[in-house]
Amino acid sequence: MRKGKISLKQSFKKLLFSSSKNHDSKLNTYNKYQNICNLVLNKKLILIFFLFSSLFVNGQRLNFGFGMNFMNLYSTHFKDDVVFAKHSYKAYYVKQNQFSFSGSYQMSFIANIDYGRYIFTTEFGYFFQNDGIRTKLSYPMAYDGFFNYYSKISYNGYSINPIVSYVLTNRRTLKLFAEIGLPYMILNKGLLKEKIAYGPKSTDSYLPNQNEMISEFGLNHDYFNVMLGIGYRLASGSFSLRYINKINSKHDTGSNIGYFTVNLSVFTNFSKLKKHYIYIE
Repeated sequence: MRKGKISLKQSFKKLLFSSSKNHDSKLNTYNKYQNICNLVLNKKLILIFFLFSSLFVNGQRLNFGFGMNFMNLYSTHFKDDVVFAKHSYKAYYVKQNQFSFSGSYQMSFIANIDYGRYIFTTEFGYFFQNDGIRTKLSYPMAYDGFFNYYSKISYNGYSINPIVSYVLTNRRTLKLFAEIGLPYMILNKGLLKEKIAYGPKSTDSYLPNQNEMISEFGLNHDYFNVMLGIGYRLASGSFSLRYINKINSKHDTGSNIGYFTVNLSVFTNFSKLKKHYIYIE
């Protein structure tokens, strides 16, 4: 009886060991198959990338340079004429469309490739503001009176801006072009600040560490912009007038910020790629 129980246990262990061994072998086979598939897929992706690059680069010109945006005229749009601040819970009366000038700047590294009349550009930049975005807020007082506050928001950060431009004229020296881009703004949260003042001038005293309009405009997170521009392109540079508008996410209130800016770019012809080809063996 004892031997029968022992043999039964041994047979059960043997069955478990054999099943686990078969499972391990199947798992090893599957992992090898996955590795082979991944290797083949990676080789195909690399091959497609080089083929696309060779087709894209063939007959084009590659440029590198630097650019700068400055002289920003901001336009702020409120969804409603009454805004409830999330920080102080105050209700402000506002004009839905307001404008303010801010000494904001952006410096960028530029890489672009010509393809016929099309120019594909990528800008890697850092932006910063000296004056900030100003908005007028009216707080209701007794006897139908209002006390005016002025919000000033300043923020810094990085931007990545892919741009597609189209040359509208056939001139060789001064080419008129239109451009469209999708800048992605990466905010430096530590430098995001808002101040409240009792007057519209920059010399008026501001109350620091406020948060009345930051959440209203959705500036407490990274975001996309849409950019439209028109300008002239030279042999070693370009200048353009751009309008940039913030794209709201589903979590934003609906109020928005846009601004006009002047862009100046200087670049050098790194390589004329008309006779350069990429061969893949």
